Amino acid sequence: MEKKHIKSIANYFIWLLICLIIGMIGMWIHLGCPTGSNEGNFLSSFGRSLKYYIIIVIGNIRGICAFFFFLLLDIKYIKIQNLTKFKRFLYRFLSILLITFLVAIVHHLLEYQLDWI
Repeated sequence: MEKKHIKSIANYFIWLLICLIIGMIGMWIHLGCPTGSNEGNFLSSFGRSLKYYIIIVIGNIRGICAFFFFLLLDIKYIKIQNLTKFKRFLYRFLSILLITFLVAIVHHLLEYQLDWI
């Protein structure tokens, strides 16, 4: 593979990690911070562990969905424009935030309003 392709794949991998982190932060905000106290019985400990599991799994699913839509937007729209590096970075980051927010809204609608998930 050419150096240009490897650089592009590494770039998109970094954007994937950013999407995953933003997705998990969104789930963290949605569910609330798990309490850090070690006191309590087995059920409270299990509840905290379950909350961490949900934040990681559902947050990553949200992040992957957001990355898929971001990839389509980036290839079809952002990449072909003649922009400076800063503007391209700004467009990409703002589009990731917007797409992740829209994925969170769709997830909320499907889970709580329509009860499909």
